[in-house]
This record gives sequence, structure tokens and C-alpha cells, in this order.
Amino acid sequence: MGGTEYSNVTTDRQVGPIDLEFFRNVQNIDVEPEAQEKGDILDGLIVGLDMLVRFCGTKKYRKRMFLITDGEKETKYV
Repeated sequence: MGGTEYSNVTTDRQVGPIDLEFFRNVQNIDVEPEAQEKGDILDGLIVGLDMLVRFCGTKKYRKRMFLITDGEKETKYV
């Protein structure tokens, strides 16, 4: 997404089917301590939705997005 609005969000892979490699990547996620305080769940959702829309375009894919979180941090939204 250009700009710096979502500079605290990183993506690990492109949009595509879930495979065994995906689960290996999820198990090996290691978050840097300073990044834990800066990220926000809604920023991640926005980036994920943007990636999904750019990948699918107007094609009639069955679109699903999975949010994986530890649920430890508060969001700045109510």
C-alpha cells in the first residue's frame, strides 16, 4: 500500500491458498519487542483487505481472510 500509514504492519506472504508452508510460517512468527507496542489489529485488517481486493479484482473468488492474534494488546478503537 504506499505511504507510511501502515508502516507497523508487515506481510509474510502473498495472497493465495493455505498450504503446509503457511502453517510452518505461523509457528515461526517472532515479533520484535518494540513492534509489539506499535501495531494495531485494525491496521492489519486494512492491509489484508487491500491485498485481497488487489489479488481478486472483479473475479468471483470465494474470499476469506483469517485473523491470527494472541489477543494480548488493546486497540485504540472502541
